[in-house]
Amino acid sequence: MQNTSSPGSTPRLRLFEPPFDRYTEQGVAQVISTGQVMQGPLVERLEAEVAKYLQVPDPERVVATSSGYSALELAMSFTPRKGYRVLVPSMTMVATLEAVVRAGLVPKLVDVGPDLQVNTDIIEAALDPQVGGVVAVDYGGRQPNMRALQDLCYDKDLMLWEDAAHAFGSRSHGELAGTLSDLACFSLHPIKPLPALGGGLLVNNIPDQPYLHVQPRRARYYGIQDREGPMYNVKHLGQNAYMTDVSAAVALQFLPRIELLNQRRRTLAGIYHEALEEAGIRDEVKPLPYDVGSTYHLFTVLCSGPLARAKLHDALEQQGIETGYHYQPLHRFTACLKYPAGDLPNADNFGSRVLQLPCHPRMSDADVVRVVEALKGALAKD
Repeated sequence: MQNTSSPGSTPRLRLFEPPFDRYTEQGVAQVISTGQVMQGPLVERLEAEVAKYLQVPDPERVVATSSGYSALELAMSFTPRKGYRVLVPSMTMVATLEAVVRAGLVPKLVDVGPDLQVNTDIIEAALDPQVGGVVAVDYGGRQPNMRALQDLCYDKDLMLWEDAAHAFGSRSHGELAGTLSDLACFSLHPIKPLPALGGGLLVNNIPDQPYLHVQPRRARYYGIQDREGPMYNVKHLGQNAYMTDVSAAVALQFLPRIELLNQRRRTLAGIYHEALEEAGIRDEVKPLPYDVGSTYHLFTVLCSGPLARAKLHDALEQQGIETGYHYQPLHRFTACLKYPAGDLPNADNFGSRVLQLPCHPRMSDADVVRVVEALKGALAKD
């Protein structure tokens, strides 16, 4: 990626940056040179390799798509019931809610706990006779208590989807993200833990319900199926949601390195915790508790308030350090006001205070120190 800093200046530190290198370029060029950039062998190979990594016994239960959003929409589109409510935490990307709506379901927004995750207490308090499913969001790459959510959803006869867009390779109590929900979806956006040139993955963890992966597999390429030479059939209308071989080639390059990439972000997160403590600013810039299994796609701190957050954002921007506000609560968006929502005090509180600091594999240890020194300097001006 190109650096926007002027010659001789301190390089701009981006919030996200893909880990692409010359091997990525060579791999992409090699696929392009074959002329088989779509509907070739690499997508199927990626599905098989991901199934092996996640220990999914049947690679057919992993479906590669054009994006994490398309994976989530397809995962919801073929559920046995239509029109029921789906509990969605308000602290997530709007794409989560949009996928629910596009699939013909009704989102009901719920609060998050102190860890910015949905939990069983929140789910039980939000249940009503119209609720038929729950979306667990692996916020920033850290998982909620998926085992507890799995038990609750099984007991209440609820579908459990997992929006694991940030969490490929995340582990919680030894369990990989995407393995304890009914249907899990990953994003292969260039900046995500498993990067590609765009793409997504749907994983069906219900072996006795193959339609949950068979139907999305058919639907991802306009519903085309039953090919015999140049002839084919369309039994159900689908959509443009297939992954290209070019994108699959990039993901296949990084899949063997997923543990190293995730560990690097965990190391950077650990340095942040130590540096913030040594700087004496953890009260004003409070990080979420360290999570040994998180992918740390987002390194999140809580500022003392919205004004303090804005000040820190502006101060770091002036020093060439990019920060983010992930996420603004969904129930505050105009487009989401029509959907049911209860009292959401934590989402309101944390949504006005969250600040994300750069944490990606291209960073050095010194980059973390630079960010913390900039934070300390900005706070000292009060």
